[in-house]
Amino acid sequence: MALDDPQRTAALATAAADDDPLKIREDWTGPVPAYFLVRTIDLKEVPVAYGGQVVTELHAMFRDQTSVQPLPAQGITQAIKDIVRGGGPAPGLLFAAQPSTYAQTPLDLELLGGTPTYIILILGKPFNMRFNPDRKGVRHKELDDRQFYGGLRHVKVTATTYEESERGLDDCAIVYFVANPPAPPSVPPPPEYSYRHPFDLNVRLRQPDGADQKPRALDLVIDPDIRYPGQ
Repeated sequence: MALDDPQRTAALATAAADDDPLKIREDWTGPVPAYFLVRTIDLKEVPVAYGGQVVTELHAMFRDQTSVQPLPAQGITQAIKDIVRGGGPAPGLLFAAQPSTYAQTPLDLELLGGTPTYIILILGKPFNMRFNPDRKGVRHKELDDRQFYGGLRHVKVTATTYEESERGLDDCAIVYFVANPPAPPSVPPPPEYSYRHPFDLNVRLRQPDGADQKPRALDLVIDPDIRYPGQ
């Protein structure tokens, strides 16, 4: 949408976000995570056959498929600084995923149920994509899922500064939160055990100011899933 009255739009949206029953909780009182998982999200133009012709669609997908990593001793803040500043954790396989009975999409996240993990989401390309500062960066689609998630923070990092907030931030391309989905009933889990939690990501494509010098932006919703079929 075009933001013709950005100050009023921001005020109304912020009030709505604070009252949203589907928002990820800002607090987290469950077990402290010892692991983290990073995903960078890109929007790509993909040719698709439609009605006898090829059209171009905009698809969201994860750029990387790295495994869950142990959290550094300094905690989640240090993990994010290392990622952004180029000194990220050494690659390694912590949990080996077993073949699943479902077809994974480009926006599936698979976790080991019963193991609390920080999820770090980073917006990649296009470079004008940011989390919507007027809304929570991530929200649930189903109310019953809230008990398994919390601690949502919006983050801005540079070479010398680090800022995080429970609310949206201007020019913010990183969010993180805790995920602690339920453990499977057995290991390995039964074949029918393949559950998922859907989410919405509120992002914004910033556009050049209009002729009237007012800000312009296109707000989008991206909907990844977190699956926990057991591993």
